[in-house]
Amino acid sequence: MIHYITSDGLGQPWVGNELRELQRASIPFRLHAIRAPESMHFASEWADALNAQTNALYPLALWPMLQALILAPFLFGTRFLRGLANALFAHRENFRGRCAALSHFFVACYWARQLRRGSTEVSHIHSQWAYSSGTIGMYAAWLLDRSFSFTGHATDLFRDRVALKDKIQRADFIVCISEFHREFYLQEGARPEQLHIAYCGINPELFSVQVHQHTPDAPYRILSSGRLVEKKGFSDLIKACAILRDRDFNFRCVIAGSGPLGELHHEVKDLELAMGDPDRAHEMDSIVNRYGEVLDEYQSQGGYDLESRAHEVLQGLGFAPDQVAGDVGELSGGWKMRIGMAQVLLVKPEVLLMDEPTNHLDIESILWLEKFIRDYRGAVLLTCHDKDFMNRVVNRIVDIDGGEFISYTGDYDNYLHQRAVAEANREATYARQQAMLAKERRFVERFASHVAKAAQVQSRVKKLEKLDLVEPPRRRKVVEFQYRTPPRSGDDVAELTDVSKAYGDSLLLENMNF
Repeated sequence: MIHYITSDGLGQPWVGNELRELQRASIPFRLHAIRAPESMHFASEWADALNAQTNALYPLALWPMLQALILAPFLFGTRFLRGLANALFAHRENFRGRCAALSHFFVACYWARQLRRGSTEVSHIHSQWAYSSGTIGMYAAWLLDRSFSFTGHATDLFRDRVALKDKIQRADFIVCISEFHREFYLQEGARPEQLHIAYCGINPELFSVQVHQHTPDAPYRILSSGRLVEKKGFSDLIKACAILRDRDFNFRCVIAGSGPLGELHHEVKDLELAMGDPDRAHEMDSIVNRYGEVLDEYQSQGGYDLESRAHEVLQGLGFAPDQVAGDVGELSGGWKMRIGMAQVLLVKPEVLLMDEPTNHLDIESILWLEKFIRDYRGAVLLTCHDKDFMNRVVNRIVDIDGGEFISYTGDYDNYLHQRAVAEANREATYARQQAMLAKERRFVERFASHVAKAAQVQSRVKKLEKLDLVEPPRRRKVVEFQYRTPPRSGDDVAELTDVSKAYGDSLLLENMNF
């Protein structure tokens, strides 16, 4: 029995394709996943049954985990000690890799005990990915003294690696998805007989794509799944869009909405395609150098966290999982506004400009947005009429009045207080100057014809001429109005019985009488 472990089971379509081939070859297997998939790209009875039987390790139960760690030295003996020593002292790429390998070893102890107690035989462990699931699979095979193999993908090679050399040394065989990957593993010390190339992809004969109703006036939607690396369909997707355009089809194909980060993502994938192109071998040095530069920038900007951050932002703005996976065209204008806001928040610019950000948001989404802005490291400039919102998020307010920009520190209530104090001070300053001017003018008028006071009069006239006059304070006019008192209506304006109201699957009212 082959025990096949991956990050999220059939959430990755090529996993289902490979396992279906195993089944067709009558090779028994059991699917395990680090966590259950959030969604599946294909619908079939076989896939649904396999997904229901998948063993998800996370979330880990605390007490069984502690039991596994306590019993592991007794269950696995010296293999446990050698595996622990490897996790603690073997060469690792960085400190983060050391911590990840140690935590994966502990999870492997839990999983190995689970496999040991299970009813199915363990003859081999294979991991789809060489990253987290690969480390857990390697240590579990070590503890159970079973053979181990893994399939290597692009992200395993170019993002932060964890114990990759150990996995290469301990693997009985490695499945490579391209010639480029095979060359990489050879450079990392793999033996030629270890490496087997299998261009894994989606076989349309094995799965039935989920059917969506299409109305004649609506644009066609292109749904694409696949890795944007060598032989993975990105160039074919572009060609398909070009054919539809040339044939005057109305269609939509959204590839990315993450600003500069999306552009970096596409450049990374283009360079990966170029590195696997034998016709561009003479450019390989410049391609590899550029690839290193772009990948560093992509990683530093959180490119590999983009999808998880997108789900976090959309969930914070009130999107349900089915809305995230659904068609944007089916959403109302308010929800589309939220999508536009999510795209802006996802880019994380240095300066974020927001105009009435609380419009179209419910209370929970406003509370999430408040926390997002408070934690935001860049500058946020917003216009808003929600006083409570401003009191909770802003620390400076700019008042634009009569062509003047006046900056106040603090929240909105503090701004009102400071503005009232400033207006009172201006009123008092203006009143004092007007009283002084009246006094001086009376003196000049009274003694203008007196020869003995002529010098004093001239002095005060010059003083008044040089005086900087204070502008009279501008007063905001408050327009007062009142509603006429309407005639009294009846005691019962309306009577409703057994009223129910739902918004989608959310039930708001049920059998209400009022």
